[in-house]
Amino acid sequence: MAGAVEIVCDESGYEGDRLVGSTTALFAHASVLISAPEAAAILAELRARIRSPATQYKANHLLRPRHRGVLEWFLGPEAPLRGRASVFVVDKTHYVLARVVELLLGDGTLAPRGPGRQPQATLLHRYATRPAASAADRTLPEAANALLRRRGSAAPFLAALARLRDDDAPEVRVMDELREALPSAARRADAYREALAADPEAAGAAVDPLTPAVLAAVARWDAGHGVAMAHDRQIALSGARVARLRDWSGGRLTAVRFLVAEDEPRIQLADILAGAVRALLTGPDDALARPFADPASILPPAGDTR
Repeated sequence: MAGAVEIVCDESGYEGDRLVGSTTALFAHASVLISAPEAAAILAELRARIRSPATQYKANHLLRPRHRGVLEWFLGPEAPLRGRASVFVVDKTHYVLARVVELLLGDGTLAPRGPGRQPQATLLHRYATRPAASAADRTLPEAANALLRRRGSAAPFLAALARLRDDDAPEVRVMDELREALPSAARRADAYREALAADPEAAGAAVDPLTPAVLAAVARWDAGHGVAMAHDRQIALSGARVARLRDWSGGRLTAVRFLVAEDEPRIQLADILAGAVRALLTGPDDALARPFADPASILPPAGDTR
């Protein structure tokens, strides 16, 4: 499409469809709209300030206590990427529970429509992570992830629904709603598992956090002429996946190409930004990262993180 802008993207905390029990609680996908010479100049400034001999800088260089001033320069009010970068962040536990709610209580298609906005998903997340949750309750996210994964099973999550206790707390009432829908939920779960076995790419694309991340990046940067995406090498973005993403974006995603991070300063900046925002959002310095977080990010409501 003539006039399409090109954004450059990279992610941090990506572990495919293993969203619970992995090494990271958040997934972050950064998109930057900047020229290669501008990106090279920013990297040169980072190198001059940090003075590390590393051939390629990562977020952990900025996150070291002795480089606090560099971090504040990179993310602060006068940050060189302010207004030219966005980071889509996914709380993996919340995302998994939202997808399961959509599958079992929605239309069962798992089409990407901004998961995480349903009140049932918020309550389910609150239920599984509340201080009074039993050991069995706390396994719900992992069971939900098993239902959605190709190498998993629907049985643990459905069994968890069947054994839930009664309670008047709103967090439990949503579980009652799911439990009451158990017969139809089991059918939908089985249908999803069959679709996943028959076409892992089609079903898996709807669960992979890269899907809403790419679509959010397109929505963020499209000025009416479409968005072309240059991405760090990513095996999950197969030809079939890109075709689905173009369709789900309504044609606004015009093309995807892959760049080698070592040779591309824009990819390196996206990588540093994604890693820094992901790390900071779970700690006391989250205010530094918030200006870069896409408002469409899939996160629990404020106060629900534990």
